[in-house]
Amino acid sequence: MKYYLLICLFVSLSSSCITSNNKSLNKQKASAKNNVVKSHIEKQESVFLDTLSINQVKFNKESFYLNYHTLRKKRKDSMIISEWDCGHPFEWKNDTVDFWSYHTENLEYITNKEESILYSGKFNGNKLLIKNIDVELTEHTTINDFKSIFANSYKSFIQAKKLNPENYTEYDYVNVAFTINQPEDHWIFYFNKEGFLVKFELYWWLC
Repeated sequence: MKYYLLICLFVSLSSSCITSNNKSLNKQKASAKNNVVKSHIEKQESVFLDTLSINQVKFNKESFYLNYHTLRKKRKDSMIISEWDCGHPFEWKNDTVDFWSYHTENLEYITNKEESILYSGKFNGNKLLIKNIDVELTEHTTINDFKSIFANSYKSFIQAKKLNPENYTEYDYVNVAFTINQPEDHWIFYFNKEGFLVKFELYWWLC
């Protein structure tokens, strides 16, 4: 009888915890501000994520995606072939694995000579606009400013830095996922040791 009561108590407590967790998750979902920046918790790995769609961002008033004809109008500092095994931004729309890295004025584009995407850029004089929430990221944006927008990503950065401080000797960098469904594809925002935003880079998982 004693064992039976103990088992009942364990089941009751477990059920209560599950109900409490479900309420907590529902509360998080209900508190999402908008469709641009969303918070998500991967409970199994204890990883905190924010998301930012590339389509919801402009850099110096331009879309990240450009056709090749438009890209060629920009001043070209250099253009080299870059091989991508997989995970590239053009989703295997043709059989080629050769892409060109197009450098112009502290910006780098990746192109297959049909489509192009802004792959990385420095913030010296440049602005990244997050549409719909009307927030601009510039060279004057501090890591504390960034924390107020992407709190979960900042929390993950703090956890990662504690575990592997040797990875953050030159820059502090914070990752923000493109989507919840594939968080390994993400933005990387770099901050110098004074805490100011210096550059960004897009990352696709290389499988």
